[in-house]
Amino acid sequence: YTYYNALTEGAFATGTAASVSAPALNAPVLNTDSASAELQQAALEAFASTEGNLDILGWDLADTTSWSGITWDDSGRVTDISLAYRGLTGSLDLSSFDALGEVDISGNSISGLILPDASTSVLTWLDCGYNKLTALDILGQPLEMLICSNNYLDGDAMAEAAASIAFSSCGSQMPTVDI
Repeated sequence: YTYYNALTEGAFATGTAASVSAPALNAPVLNTDSASAELQQAALEAFASTEGNLDILGWDLADTTSWSGITWDDSGRVTDISLAYRGLTGSLDLSSFDALGEVDISGNSISGLILPDASTSVLTWLDCGYNKLTALDILGQPLEMLICSNNYLDGDAMAEAAASIAFSSCGSQMPTVDI
């Protein structure tokens, strides 16, 4: 006789209280707080609404199922962003993306990228190569793969920051020229 049996059989119920049932084993635990999902959706809407990105993406902002390149989990949080080589511009703020594991925004003209909060990040795969990034803070990120080449980043600083990552390619930074 186990504690689980006692719970499911109502052994702890007293008086007129209803019987207690335990959740099914291996049942997914869903995030009932939709604030995170709402913040993520708002951040993607802001990015899509920047400088013609919405026309390029072809998204219907009222229908997230039309958002090609975005993968959601059961609680509505973003787990994967795949928007490579689309001609996108602007800045992408991923600071509220607490379930984001993979990002591929390579081959665009994105000038700003804010990664998830490092203390809660699950980001393991990032390809932001061939953009117009001038800064990228990867400290504390659980990255296993990073590609950030062909941006306007400080190559030496990126190489040092990426030293502990299993695979990284941050060389060939584009030079800046004062005119």
